[in-house]
Amino acid sequence: PSPFGRVISGDMREIGERLDKGVNVLSEHIGLLTDLKENSSVLTEHTGLLQGINDNLNTLPERNAEAIMKR
Repeated sequence: PSPFGRVISGDMREIGERLDKGVNVLSEHIGLLTDLKENSSVLTEHTGLLQGINDNLNTLPERNAEAIMKR
């Protein structure tokens, strides 16, 4: 697959150049994965906040019923 192409000879220089290309491609992907990991931790944090809001919203009917009964 691109950008690697096909090794035509056993020349060590050509193999080294192709390995360099592979390392560069993998380095780019590692950077993308690192960014994704950082963004997913932010999403996890916000999901926890949203769950807390959801829990509070679920208790609103109970709180309203208690307030009405106290009157």
